[in-house]
Amino acid sequence: MYLGGCCLKSAHGRLGAFARGLLRERPAIVLLTLVTLLAAVDAFYPFAVTLDVSTVWGDLKRAQWIPLQEGLQGFLRHSIAEKMLLFAALCHLMGRSLAYRHVPSFLGVRAWLLCVLLAASMEGGKLFVVGRTPNVEDVIAGSLGALLGLLLIPILARLPLIRKHPVEVLLGLAVLLIAYDELGRFDWVVSPDAVVAQTARIEWLPFASYYGADLHKVLFDLGKKALLLSAFGFLVAIHRAAALSPRHCWVPVAWGFGVGVMLEASQLLQVSCTPSITDVLVFGASAWAGAALFERYNTIVGEC
Repeated sequence: MYLGGCCLKSAHGRLGAFARGLLRERPAIVLLTLVTLLAAVDAFYPFAVTLDVSTVWGDLKRAQWIPLQEGLQGFLRHSIAEKMLLFAALCHLMGRSLAYRHVPSFLGVRAWLLCVLLAASMEGGKLFVVGRTPNVEDVIAGSLGALLGLLLIPILARLPLIRKHPVEVLLGLAVLLIAYDELGRFDWVVSPDAVVAQTARIEWLPFASYYGADLHKVLFDLGKKALLLSAFGFLVAIHRAAALSPRHCWVPVAWGFGVGVMLEASQLLQVSCTPSITDVLVFGASAWAGAALFERYNTIVGEC
């Protein structure tokens, strides 16, 4: 047992050294892994894997093979943030990761083809997940997003504004993504009576909507919010470090709470949304977690 413990400690040390080196020298590969996992979670939720032939055959018959059945507007509304932006980031990170392996010829084309293959594979994998059916629109959206990542991101990265204020631009993009996730139905109302009715529906009890709800849906909703706001808190911490501001743990929390209050107040103007104190609390806690992750990242990189 003593020798086994020594071996495990040794392996942990080598693994830790490898992870620290990867974070310092090849962060794009780490980000690529995280974004790929995010795409997989989005594709295979609720993860009810099955090998039942009748279920797979039923998913195959229900698959949507004809694109744009809801029209171009419906396709863009459901695909821009959920698929296109995700695969744009994926293609860009794929190209950066391939560059580490010194593959200069057709680097961007290879990254794009890998993203198309990944999108098609994920749609094919939905055949084996209960409640999910393949949709050719998702492959198209992923392919277009990867193409945007291949062609557009390098151009945007060279713009003077982005080169001068990259963290601020990423913070703005993060806020837009969070706002899209919270207000994406866009069913606005301007009637004072409707606003009063929405005010009466505010959930003041934390996690009230989660009591008795399906566990998979609860975890998916919490995980999505936590991921977005952790990235936001990470960027807030980077911004404060770049500005040489004092690193107080309450600052990212205040930013997270501020974004949460602003978006929940905006939901008073939407019919299908229910303002909730839960999201404000989750926003603040997740922003703090992202800032803490940045501090840990600094520590790990500093030890390399």
